[in-house]
Amino acid sequence: MLIPCQERLLRGVGFPLTTQRARGWICCISLVAALLGCSSQVTSVGAAGSGGSSPGTEPGTGPGTEPGKDTGQLTCDGEGWLVENIALAGPQQGGFGAPVALVLDTTGAPRIAFSKPTEGVYSAVRDGAGEWHVEPVAEGYAFTLSLLTPDTIVFNDSYGLRTTIGSSGWTSQLITGASLGRAALSDGVRHYVYQFGNPSTIVLQRQLGDSAATIEVEVLPSYVVAYPSITTHAGSAYILFAIVDDFDSNSSPMPVTWRLATRHDPEGVTTVETVLSAEGWPLRSNVVVDVAGTVHAFVSPNGSHHAQKNAGGKWVVTEDVALGRRRAVIADRTDGLHLVHYAVGDYVEYVRIVGDGTWIREHITAQVSWGTSDLSIALDSNGSPHAAFYDPVSGAVRYAVRCSP
Repeated sequence: MLIPCQERLLRGVGFPLTTQRARGWICCISLVAALLGCSSQVTSVGAAGSGGSSPGTEPGTGPGTEPGKDTGQLTCDGEGWLVENIALAGPQQGGFGAPVALVLDTTGAPRIAFSKPTEGVYSAVRDGAGEWHVEPVAEGYAFTLSLLTPDTIVFNDSYGLRTTIGSSGWTSQLITGASLGRAALSDGVRHYVYQFGNPSTIVLQRQLGDSAATIEVEVLPSYVVAYPSITTHAGSAYILFAIVDDFDSNSSPMPVTWRLATRHDPEGVTTVETVLSAEGWPLRSNVVVDVAGTVHAFVSPNGSHHAQKNAGGKWVVTEDVALGRRRAVIADRTDGLHLVHYAVGDYVEYVRIVGDGTWIREHITAQVSWGTSDLSIALDSNGSPHAAFYDPVSGAVRYAVRCSP
């Protein structure tokens, strides 16, 4: 019998649960579920709610930072991080928490989308008085979640990849029945990347208004979970995905190759190259392009690796960079990268990578168990980082802002 976590994993990668093929994959799914901290036991942390602060949850403190302030009024004086609870999403269900996405609107105010483990997708808006307003957007658990604009949410549930727009009430559009989709926005063009079919194919779909173009990036071995990620820079799209070279559900770790597909525009040419190969698991990856046009990839086969492409076109890989397996990364307008991640040791950490390669680390909050949900990060016009994440201990979705750039 499938426990809820295994069922979610099978649905999330597009397997019908009634087929013999799906039943044959249970052993593989069990391994992945175990890696994610998934079990048939569900720890009751608290009842799910729709908004407000979760009682009894105090932001943690970390070395070199001021104590977090958990307040309804956004007053960010001095240095350090201000941390707020947005909503009580509830406890993890079989290892699945609440994926979170964050953008800043034109005034710099945070807009957040998140998925409760059992109830659906929600939107959270912070008003001028410092109050969070949370409303339901769609039913169904989101395996992946992207927030392209304050009113445009893209998420992958058990039915496929959907775009939900809320400028005047939330309306959903099914983009594809594929799994593990991601999205990015560039100059008003929506870029969707997803894994589809058997043999699996990485597909890039670009949409401007009612006009859409679909580009086949690469055909993969059958039933490989590639977890594609996407970013855009100067009109081009960059897609990072994994290939298991010799899949064996009884083997752990497995040989994995991460590849980067670049859709060059306006030339209209797609190139695919190998970033790195390692023994491990094809879990979440991140790709970002800095202001100088350097491509950076973050992967976690059996520890976290940072790969960047040098001026000569070669990939330089730094192994064991002490990042968690779930992280978010963004480039600033100078020469730096900014990350948030669930750090080993049960806390959320902010990392800035400056142009000379120096890594500067700060605790945002402590007392957070090892997270299995996506985080999000954004930079305001002053360069200050904003972050959103799920706290598996309290079951709360939380927002944090650094009080100085």
